[in-house]
Amino acid sequence: MTPARRRVDAVSAAFTDQELLAGITAIHELFLELPADEFFEFLLNRIVEITNSEYGFIGEVLHDSDGSRYLKTYAITNLAWNDETRAFFESQRELGLEFRNLDTLFGRCLATGEVVIANDAPHDPRAGGVPAGHPALDAFLGVPLRHGDAFIGMFGVANRPEGYDEALLTRLEPLVSAVGAVVRAHRAERERREAAASNARLARIVEGSSDLIGISDASANIVYVNPAGLRMLGLGSLDDLLGRPIVECHPAWAADRVAGEGIPHALEHGEWLGDSAFIRPDGTEVLVSQLVLAHRDPTGEVEFLSTVARDVTAAREFDAMKDELIATVSHELRTPLAAVAGALALVEDTGNLDPEDQDLLEIAAANARRLQGLVDAILDVERLRSGVADLEFVLVDAAAAAAAVVRELEPLGATAGVTLECDGASAIVRADEMRFAQILSNLVVNAIEFSPEGGTVRVTVRPEGAEVFVSVADEGIGIDPALHDEIFEPFRQADQSSTRRVGGSGLGLAIVRLAVAQHGGSIDLDSTPGEGSVFTVRLPRADAG
Repeated sequence: MTPARRRVDAVSAAFTDQELLAGITAIHELFLELPADEFFEFLLNRIVEITNSEYGFIGEVLHDSDGSRYLKTYAITNLAWNDETRAFFESQRELGLEFRNLDTLFGRCLATGEVVIANDAPHDPRAGGVPAGHPALDAFLGVPLRHGDAFIGMFGVANRPEGYDEALLTRLEPLVSAVGAVVRAHRAERERREAAASNARLARIVEGSSDLIGISDASANIVYVNPAGLRMLGLGSLDDLLGRPIVECHPAWAADRVAGEGIPHALEHGEWLGDSAFIRPDGTEVLVSQLVLAHRDPTGEVEFLSTVARDVTAAREFDAMKDELIATVSHELRTPLAAVAGALALVEDTGNLDPEDQDLLEIAAANARRLQGLVDAILDVERLRSGVADLEFVLVDAAAAAAAVVRELEPLGATAGVTLECDGASAIVRADEMRFAQILSNLVVNAIEFSPEGGTVRVTVRPEGAEVFVSVADEGIGIDPALHDEIFEPFRQADQSSTRRVGGSGLGLAIVRLAVAQHGGSIDLDSTPGEGSVFTVRLPRADAG
C-alpha cells in the first residue's frame, strides 16, 4: 500500500469517527499528495458520509463573459439512471460538469452566495425540479465556500433522513473553512499552470518571430531583444545591448525621430507607429516599420516599453523600382499612343470604309483611348504620390461643382440604367477646380460601375461647422469591410466578378485618396456587402466663421 493510500484510509477513519479536527488537519497534506480529481472525490465522499447524505457535489464558482456565475464541479456523485446519463457522467468526469441554471436550489446558493437549506425540496418554491429519472431530491443543503470576501466555490448534499439544520452547519464550520482553502489553492495552482503555459507559448512566439521584438525599461534602456532582432542589428549576443538606450541602435536621423517623436508619443498616447531604421556595427542601415508601446501598471505609471520592428528595406527598394518602372513605361507609351490614336481618328474622319472595317476601326480607336486614359491615370498617381502635381487652389462651390459633374455623367448613367441625383447646400472650399472635379467624377463613375440596373447614385454636399462633407452613395453590391483600406491602393479592386458593370483600371480610387490628401482632407467609406456603399470626402470649409 502506498503512503498516499495509507493516508487516505487514515483520514477516512478520522472522518468516520467524527474526529473532524484530526481529519481536517490531514486534508491539506492529502491535497499535496493526491491528484486533484482523486482528492476532491475523496473529499466529497467524506462530506456525504459525515452529513449522512445520499449524494452531493463540490465545485468552483466561475464567471461567464457577462459576469454571471456558474458552477464547475470538481467532484459529483454519479447519479446515472440510464445508459445515456451514464455515458454523460463518464465523459464529463475529468472536465467537470458546468451548471448555469439558477432557478434551482443549488442555483439559489450560487446566485446569492448564501447557505440554502430545503428540508421539503419537492415543495420548496426555490426548487426547479429534477430531470425525469433523476433520483428523488427530498432535502438539500447548499454551502458557499469563501476565501476572504470572495465567493469561490460551493458544495451541496442531499437527502439526509433527519434533514439539515443550523446545528449541523455549526459542526461543519471548521470543515467548510478547510474546503474553501483547498478550493482556493487548487484555483491558484491552475492559474499558475495556465500562466506558465501562456508564458511558454508567448516565449515561443517571440523567440520564433521574424520581426524584432524588444523590451526596455521606463527610461528606454534595453532589457531584452529576441533572436531575430539580434540578427537584424547584426549582433550575436544580447549582452551587447543590455542597458543601452534604445536610440543608440538607430542612425542619427532615425534616433532623432524615435527620441523626439516616437517615445514621447508612446508615453503620452500609449503607442507610436512610424518609419525608422537600425544601424549595424558595419554602418549599414536597415529600414524598418517600428511600433513602440508603453505598458502601465494599475496606478498609471509606465512599467516598460516594448518595440516591434519589421525590416522593410527590400519592400521599399521594390516599391521604388516598381514606381520607376511604371513611370518610365507610362512616359514611353504616351507619345506612340497619342500618334496611334491620332492616326485612327484621321482614318475615322475619312468615312471611306465599308461597315465591317468601320466597326473594327471604332473598336481599335476605343481601345486606344482607353489605353491613353490608363497611362494618364498612372502618371496622375505618380505625380500625386511624388507631390509634384501642379495644383492651383481657388475658391470653389462644392455643391455647384458636384451638380456639374452629375450633369456631365448623366449619359453614362443612362447607358448603365442608373439614375444620378445631386442635392446639398452651397459650401465653399479651397480646391484645384480640375482635381476637385476629377475626385467627384471618379467617385460617381465608380458608383455607377457597381450599381444594379434601375439603381440610384446620390451625390450630397453638406456643410457642417468648419468642414464640408461630399458623399457619393450607391445601391450596389457593397464592399467587404476587410477590403476598405485595400481598395484605395493602386491597381486594387474590391470585385472582379460579373457584378461589375464597367471595367476599370483600379486607379480611380487611388487618385481620389491622393488628391483629397493634397487638398488637406480625408475620405471615409461606409459599406455593407449587399447593401451599397457611401464614400464621403471631408474638406476644410473656406467660408466658415
